[in-house]
Amino acid sequence: MRHAIPLPHLPLLPLVLIATACDPASDSNNAEAFETLVQSERAFASTSLASGTRAAFLEFFAADGVVFDAGPVNAHEVWEQRPAEGPVLSWGPEIAEVSAAGDMGYTSGPYELRQSFESAPVAWGHFVSVWKRNADGTWNVIADGGAAHGPATLRPDSSVLRVGSDTAGAPLSSEEIEIQAAALSRIDSEYSRSVVELGFRESVGEFVDPSARFNRNGQLPLVGLDVISQAADLSMGFHWVGSDVRDVRISKSGDMGVSYGIVEFAGEPGGASSLTNASYYRIWRRASDAEWRVVVDVLIPIAPSSE
Repeated sequence: MRHAIPLPHLPLLPLVLIATACDPASDSNNAEAFETLVQSERAFASTSLASGTRAAFLEFFAADGVVFDAGPVNAHEVWEQRPAEGPVLSWGPEIAEVSAAGDMGYTSGPYELRQSFESAPVAWGHFVSVWKRNADGTWNVIADGGAAHGPATLRPDSSVLRVGSDTAGAPLSSEEIEIQAAALSRIDSEYSRSVVELGFRESVGEFVDPSARFNRNGQLPLVGLDVISQAADLSMGFHWVGSDVRDVRISKSGDMGVSYGIVEFAGEPGGASSLTNASYYRIWRRASDAEWRVVVDVLIPIAPSSE
């Protein structure tokens, strides 16, 4: 994970929140939204190096933004308790996508952690950040997590691949947004229930987009349904026994959303790991008149309490 230090559990958020932002008027505005999203992610990373990670997270996160260390927790409450000085965290986006309305987007790419600017990296991984655009055109992070893996090359200034559609779209009515938010909450629960009853491999075909990315600790992102379906372990070595969706947010155009919550695992007799649950974190895409489909799926382990 990009946030490697376990954090205390904090109060959870309401079930359904709607992301707010400015309304685009054309395809050119949608392209501008993509460019400013990438610029915002790079500015976030640059601020981390120039002013420290704590300062960067407090500046770029929305007031209700969450991170995923000990379940979904408020980012500002977490980072306000952190010391100003700490390890050096570097990252850069390699993919990004924006909603048709240009009010919501996500970025993902590699990160690395050093104890100091002069030292060699000691940890690596891939982050996934979801952003909302404000009425003044600025972007803030509303959710951020990721998965740790072995050494990987970090090229923070490399070009960013635009995924998904680049077509602009008009905002939905408030009633239509509520309908789609409820639909996403429902299908998120159905996906989790299918994994509990059947397993990931038997569930991805129904709920996951063919171009999806799965982020799991210990491996680089799994890209594409064929690769995902053949992966050795999508559930971190445990059988799911239940899950609880904690929040759902969608774009004003109703074509992009994020859901997150907690999943419970069954203990494995004689297993080496003592993990009992994890945060799950999903980004969804919906084509016109179609069902929601997962485009990013992340599992984030929650370390057992020391109490």
